[in-house]
Amino acid sequence: MKRVYNSKNDSLHKLTINGQKVGDDQFYTIAINNYIVGHAKRFFGISADKLQIRYTGIIGRDVLIKDVKEADTIKSMVENRIVDLANKN
Repeated sequence: MKRVYNSKNDSLHKLTINGQKVGDDQFYTIAINNYIVGHAKRFFGISADKLQIRYTGIIGRDVLIKDVKEADTIKSMVENRIVDLANKN
């Protein structure tokens, strides 16, 4: 998912998944943690009561610990999935 927005005027300019524009008439399944669900309006512009939420009981911390233990090397890279046009010169 990539989000291009402007925080100065709170406007969304572009939202894509795998390079394809998100369709207003489409349904998407995403995995997010409780914090993000609680702040869905802030992060996605959608109030949580508009979402169909299915709790899995999986704790993100546990997934992270498992992946770190299994990883040979952890590589850090900037993916530019969230772009704030207000910060562009």
